[in-house]
Amino acid sequence: MLNVNANLLVIFVGSTVRPVVTFTPPWSKILLGDPITMTCNVDGAVQGQVAYTWYKNNQWIRTGKKTFTIQSALPRHDGNYQCGTSEEDISEEVTLYVSEGPVVLQSPPYIYEGDDLALRCHSRPKDIRGTIYFYKNNELIHSSTTNSEFLYRDHLDVTAVYKCTRQVIITGYSIYSDETEVTAPGSSTSLMVTFSQNWKKIFTGDSITITCDGNHHGPYYWYKDNRLLMKTDQKFIYIHSAQRSDSGKYQCGTSSGHSPEVRLEVRDGPVILQAPLYDGDSPYLRCESRPDYSVEWTRFYKHDKYLKDSEDGYLYLTEADVAGRYRCQKKLYRNSTFYTASVSVPIRDLFSRPEIRLTPSMVTEGDNMTLTCDTRLSPRRQTTELQFAFYRDGREVRGFLSSNKYVLSAELEDSGNYSCAGRTGDNRVRKTSQELPILIQSEYTMYPFLSTPHIPHKKEI
Repeated sequence: MLNVNANLLVIFVGSTVRPVVTFTPPWSKILLGDPITMTCNVDGAVQGQVAYTWYKNNQWIRTGKKTFTIQSALPRHDGNYQCGTSEEDISEEVTLYVSEGPVVLQSPPYIYEGDDLALRCHSRPKDIRGTIYFYKNNELIHSSTTNSEFLYRDHLDVTAVYKCTRQVIITGYSIYSDETEVTAPGSSTSLMVTFSQNWKKIFTGDSITITCDGNHHGPYYWYKDNRLLMKTDQKFIYIHSAQRSDSGKYQCGTSSGHSPEVRLEVRDGPVILQAPLYDGDSPYLRCESRPDYSVEWTRFYKHDKYLKDSEDGYLYLTEADVAGRYRCQKKLYRNSTFYTASVSVPIRDLFSRPEIRLTPSMVTEGDNMTLTCDTRLSPRRQTTELQFAFYRDGREVRGFLSSNKYVLSAELEDSGNYSCAGRTGDNRVRKTSQELPILIQSEYTMYPFLSTPHIPHKKEI
């Protein structure tokens, strides 16, 4: 296993650091049936016995141990997890994806600037053969016939999409299933979010149009998981190739009000059980499989009780009470083929952009002036050692040293536009401040009663 730093970004709350959830193994995507342990890491200043509370999708799930283990992951374990030691001391959300596909490209939830990026092209050991290929933005960066893990160094592009491809052998027929919960139709409102084809569950790679329906005019405000996505004059959002990260609760709003939230699920397995977003007079379900599979049979269940077989994959609900938990099974066949999985890894700031400060704010020739290069390390990376350099009018006046201060005796010729830079010791992360104009005041200007102006001596070079 590669040595992966899977710490998550945290922020200061007063003088303490928020808890942080980490994964063991350190992957944010796992295969169906894989185990995973989540750990609630708290500030070292917390003393005594601590009761840890765990949340999923903003709902309480348990209180007790520091760790939370899933022995065999199921689709229902998908979600956003948090932990905390009090109602005010809650971690950021970290998302766990449970993949139903034969291949998943695994990575840490996110990394810091300067960290190596660990990638793992993971599938069932008995199903694989041939060469594994890794891509960045569709360009090949690595291949291996023996190792599914790859440590990538040059990853400063925060928008990069990584992919892996490997051959997976599927012999004979396999049975796949999915389930969904059907609820009684709610009352309609004047403003509603609708999906093209009216399904609230789709495959990865599918396209979907999300529309803000109603007799209203823009601008339209779009929200996902209670966060503003965009403000636009368009009443729809178009997703060309849906990814797991597109799953979530969508809501739109205008000057007239907001719509109810509706949830979209994007799944990467071979089978999904689709239910309409809004039920009509005769609601129905569709057990859908990807087009590259051959289907031998399809079966429907309600509350684990067999209902019927279906030739077309549809189940039409004619009962008065249709609410309940439904499941479908498909027996599928597919030959050996190459599978591709993708991931996009957020990169968090290791330290903030430096700011250059002058003390005192007004400087007269002959005074000592101090320039400070201020920055702040991420709370979880306080031991990182930085170096600092200073520049005047773009030219270096002091090279990189561990001190973030530059002190000099001011002369008139020291006037200019100053900036500073901070970097890590290996120079993998480097950031430069904005320029600060500094004008050194003449002693004669400051004290005009002097009979003879003071003429400064030139510094030694």
